[in-house]
Amino acid sequence: MQVSSVTTQMASVKLTARPAVEQTAQNGHSASDATTAEPEIVDPFCNADNPQIITFQDVTSAAFKIRKGVELTPCVKSHFSDLIDMDIYLKKEFLQFTGSFKERGARYALLMLSDEQKKTGVISASLGNHAQGLSYHGWKLGIPVTVVMPLKASLMKIQKCRNYHANVVVQVCRPRHRY
Repeated sequence: MQVSSVTTQMASVKLTARPAVEQTAQNGHSASDATTAEPEIVDPFCNADNPQIITFQDVTSAAFKIRKGVELTPCVKSHFSDLIDMDIYLKKEFLQFTGSFKERGARYALLMLSDEQKKTGVISASLGNHAQGLSYHGWKLGIPVTVVMPLKASLMKIQKCRNYHANVVVQVCRPRHRY
């Protein structure tokens, strides 16, 4: 069984790859398919049999940790509230430096890394908003960031990640399986 370390939006996670033969028995494909099949990646934090419970204390603790690096954005009542006779509030996260709420999770994930992981840096695949948040906060915190972006990502988002000193890899996305 192969194990690799990957940094996700939440923290550093050990992902376990199931061997192709084990997958074959589970998904019903023939044995000949097993030799060419890629191992399935299993995320221990995304398990329906063992859901992760996030408490109010977890949320407030995270908010406290990121407070010095993100904007305190207003939460305003929407004009739509009167039309449906219900209070609707909108959080103006577009006021963050990169224009997206993704900064919050990116900064938190970077702050939760060990000193060794901070020196090594992180890698992420994103179409743009998470890549920008990770690149910006990695730059501000002195953590090397590599982002892999698909060819269809906007040139503006690619350039902004580069402006935040990220190593940007633009790659053509190819389907894994051909039918």
